[in-house]
Amino acid sequence: MPFKRGTSGNSNGRPSKSNTWSAMVAKVGRQKVDDDLWQTGKKMSRKEYVVRAIFKMAEEGNVRAAQALWDREDGKPMQQIIQETDTHVHVTREIVDGELDGKELEDPEVD
Repeated sequence: MPFKRGTSGNSNGRPSKSNTWSAMVAKVGRQKVDDDLWQTGKKMSRKEYVVRAIFKMAEEGNVRAAQALWDREDGKPMQQIIQETDTHVHVTREIVDGELDGKELEDPEVD
């Protein structure tokens, strides 16, 4: 069957994302649960319950819980990745020796 100009090939549209992992986590995280850990007498979302539990673990000295909180609050620290290749090492050596391709490097003039 040839393609017809102006006719969609997907008449039902894009399938819903309701069954994805992130959608399920978001749905369950919004559910209300009883506060049996802090005894406030009110309901809270599962997400809030988990966050409070992680804070409590961190306060009790759990380093991994504290690290998880820091990583989500401030973001993980950037990590420098150094990759040395033969070319990089060669150029670095020449610059350290004061030459590049057999030519002596000049100090830049500073005004």
